[in-house]
Formats: sequence, structure tokens, C-alpha cells
Amino acid sequence: MRDQVKSRLEHEINRLIGESAVAAEKGTARRGRFRETQTTLMQKAAEIEGRLSDRFQLLDRQEQMSAKSAESRHFGPHPSGCFNRRKGRD
Repeated sequence: MRDQVKSRLEHEINRLIGESAVAAEKGTARRGRFRETQTTLMQKAAEIEGRLSDRFQLLDRQEQMSAKSAESRHFGPHPSGCFNRRKGRD
């Protein structure tokens, strides 16, 4: 999952940086009907880099929570004092 997120967002970042280089040479870059400046494209690339960082932090938290959850299911009694049991098993 992490590799897919990284690959997709880095591809978009690199595309925007490339378009910004073209825009710097020509003054603006064409994108559909709109023209974007080098500054606008670099701001978008920076925003995506921020999203990438935020996404990795979220994935890290999810992995930690998953590890803690797995640990509590497999080791020792539940904090309420009962043992973790699956339904239908004694």
C-alpha cells in the first residue's frame, strides 16, 4: 500500500515540476483550457508533497494500531479482566 501511494504521488509531483520547468521557459504552461504559471505548478507540487507526508503518517498510525490490536488479541487477558475468546469456543 505504502509503495503504491508513494509511486502515485511522486509521479504527480514530478509531472508538475516538469510542467513548471516548461512554464518557466514559455511564461505559462497549458493545461486544458487554462494556463498555469511556474509558481502555481510548484505550489501544487509542494501541496502534494505535504499530502504524501500526511498519508505516510496516517499509514504509520494505522500500522501501530493494527500491531497493538493484534498484540492485545493474542497475549493475556482483556483489560476488563476477561480472557479474549472467540465466540463458540470454550
